[in-house]
Amino acid sequence: MLTFLILLLVSWRCCRLFLAGLFGIGGGLVIVPTLVYLLPIMGVPEPLLMSTALGTSFATIVITGFSSAQRHHKLGNVVWKAVKILAPSIMVSVFICGFYRKT
Repeated sequence: MLTFLILLLVSWRCCRLFLAGLFGIGGGLVIVPTLVYLLPIMGVPEPLLMSTALGTSFATIVITGFSSAQRHHKLGNVVWKAVKILAPSIMVSVFICGFYRKT
């Protein structure tokens, strides 16, 4: 069973990379449905399925975004004046919008 899952993940990654290169689509478009399919096999309960798949996808975005920001900083491509204004305003707006979400 574990060998099947590993082979499935490796083959799905190859497919995802091919689609990303061919169409320019992001990995989340492919990885979230894959996780929704695979997570029940791994024992994740149905009520937590979508939030776990989305959280896993968002976690990879944060890691790659941080890595990209470090590289751009090393190359001198970051305008820190803009970051000092945009980052707090984005955090505050996300916090405020969280109060208005529908449950």
